[in-house]
Amino acid sequence: MRQKNHSLLLDGVTLGFRMEEPAPDRMVRTIRSRDDSAAWWNENVEFFLDVTGRGEGEYYQFIINPNGAVYDSRLQDTNWDAEGTRVGVHVGTDFWSMEVHLPYGAFTDLVRPGTGVEWLGQFTRHRMSRMTATPGKGFDQKGETTGEYSRMNMRFGGGSNNQADFARLRFVE
Repeated sequence: MRQKNHSLLLDGVTLGFRMEEPAPDRMVRTIRSRDDSAAWWNENVEFFLDVTGRGEGEYYQFIINPNGAVYDSRLQDTNWDAEGTRVGVHVGTDFWSMEVHLPYGAFTDLVRPGTGVEWLGQFTRHRMSRMTATPGKGFDQKGETTGEYSRMNMRFGGGSNNQADFARLRFVE
């Protein structure tokens, strides 16, 4: 039996995602380096977190692709890095999945999770796939790529960083 390091559970929060993908071999996932400005144009999960829960304009952005490349910023400042972030990805035959561990110490204004504590956030999947299809049916003029954009809440529209669309993320023990 392998012993787990339970101290990791106490020093941060871990998020997990599983995305259905009928053609994983055709996903656009060229980015491999940190804070690459083209990260959004790869298959990815993008999420925004307001770790204060106040909704007063402070948020952190993360974009992670199936290669495990991380784009992270604080209010679009890419000089900020979530030091100690750990990412694990898996590409299966009809899906890809990701777990990301965010250490509490990476956030300067964090309200530490506990029962009843709320953060605010938005979660988006940006699906980019190279496929052969008919132009005009969600594909480019050459019929080579398609993109799909889905997110947790789009009540007010606009970009994923629209804080009016951030949902309450309530912690329970």
